[in-house]
Amino acid sequence: WVSNSNFMVVPDTGSSDLWVYSSSCYFSISCYLHNYYKHKRSDTYHKNGKHFRLGYGSGSASGHWSNDDVNFAGLEAEDFRFGEVTSVMGLAFIMGHLDGILGLAFDTISTDNFPTFFEAADIEDRSFSFKLGHVDEDSFLVAPGVDEDLFTGDLQYHDVIEEKYWSLNMTNIKVGGTSMEGASNYKGVIDSGTSLIVGDKKLIDPILKQIGDIDQSCKDLSGHPDVTIVFDSVEYTLTPEDYIVRVKSFLGEACVSGFMSANFASGFPYLIIGDVFMRKYYSHFNMNDKTVGFALANHE
Repeated sequence: WVSNSNFMVVPDTGSSDLWVYSSSCYFSISCYLHNYYKHKRSDTYHKNGKHFRLGYGSGSASGHWSNDDVNFAGLEAEDFRFGEVTSVMGLAFIMGHLDGILGLAFDTISTDNFPTFFEAADIEDRSFSFKLGHVDEDSFLVAPGVDEDLFTGDLQYHDVIEEKYWSLNMTNIKVGGTSMEGASNYKGVIDSGTSLIVGDKKLIDPILKQIGDIDQSCKDLSGHPDVTIVFDSVEYTLTPEDYIVRVKSFLGEACVSGFMSANFASGFPYLIIGDVFMRKYYSHFNMNDKTVGFALANHE
């Protein structure tokens, strides 16, 4: 919550700012479809007023900064700077069930390098973990620390190699046992705010070719290879059941690949590894020692 109001926010390890919709959002339809913050109802509000615009893969949000007490999962940051959004662009914001975004990456990519919520909160264990559920299955965000009931085996930890995103040393990608040329030139970014695994066409298109055409009717999904992502020589394998995404709509069900290529700017050094991967692997993000740990999620 912010002050005395509750909001449904997306915990996003791919960004670093917190924002919610503002009561002064008059001209964007999404503001009328979600909960909004009204500073006149808060005794702990402090005016900032500086304007901002934040860009995301699915759109953008703009508004002005304010300060108030913020509580998330029982953790509190007093007089914390957050965004009051007055305008958004993108269908994900209009149609999604989100009142805002809680950025969980590092302050090096926050606006004005302002401390993130987990850096500002009064806690010693500045870590959190995700267990993402399948369709009709609960998902969990644990903060701080981990919940050992939500994964099996031991967590394998990897150092963050760049304190902007949660970037890991990706040494290889194998499709059906065949290494993908140039994969080690990219950093693997673990991003809870991205549904798929998204990368440069030079990297993803050969992967899609090796995977082969996916039957969009979902009737025959056999014959596709496993895909293995390697961090620091530790292999994390996704089976076709893991990376083929079933999309449900009023038209029925369709199957699509969980890998997507994009026309990033030349030299874009990241593979964005989203929920397709995190659904299989419980993920522990530790700001204290700058590591990410993975273990098989417990879906029983």
